[in-house]
Amino acid sequence: MIKIVFHLLVLIFTVAPACAGASGVETLPKSIDVQHDLRDHIAMMQQRSATFRQQCERLDVDRVHVQLRTDGFLLDRPYRGRSVIQRTSTARIIAWVTITPFGDPTEWIAHELEHVIEQLEGVSVPHLALTGTQLAWKTTENMFETQRAQRMGRIVLREVKDAPRVLARAHRSSEGSGGLTSN
Repeated sequence: MIKIVFHLLVLIFTVAPACAGASGVETLPKSIDVQHDLRDHIAMMQQRSATFRQQCERLDVDRVHVQLRTDGFLLDRPYRGRSVIQRTSTARIIAWVTITPFGDPTEWIAHELEHVIEQLEGVSVPHLALTGTQLAWKTTENMFETQRAQRMGRIVLREVKDAPRVLARAHRSSEGSGGLTSN
C-alpha cells in the first residue's frame, strides 16, 4: 500500500507540471502577470507550497491586477521586495510588485503577494502601524511592513524547501515496507 501511495505522489509531482503546459504557470490566476524569467520559479512554488497556492486562489478575482517583475536596483536597498499598491475609483487594486533578481525569490514573492492580499481584505496597514502593536510598522517615509507578510514569506519558503525531503521520506518509507503484504 505504501508503495502505491509513493508512486502516486511521484506521478503527481512529475506528470502534473508537465500537463500544465510549456511554461507551467497556466494555473496562475489571470490577475497575476509574471515576468518571463520568474515563471518557472512560480510554477515550482505552486507545485511545492500549499500556502502559495492558497495565496494565488485569494488573488484570483477580477478586481485585482498584480504585475510581478524583478528589479536590479533593489540590490542597494535594505529590502529584497517592494509593492506599490493603488486602489482605483472603481475599487480595483493594481499592484506593481518588484523583487531583487539575486538569490532565491521564494520568500520575497510570497511576502509581497501577502501585502496585496492584505489590501484585498481591506487592511489599513498605515492605521495598523499607528496602533503601536507589532502587527505593522513604518520602515521608511512611505513604506510599511507587516508581521503577517513576513510570516507568510517564511512559511512558503519552508514548504518549498521541505517538499523534496517529504517526497524522499515517503520514498524511504515505501522501500522499508519491502516484502510486507497483507491479506
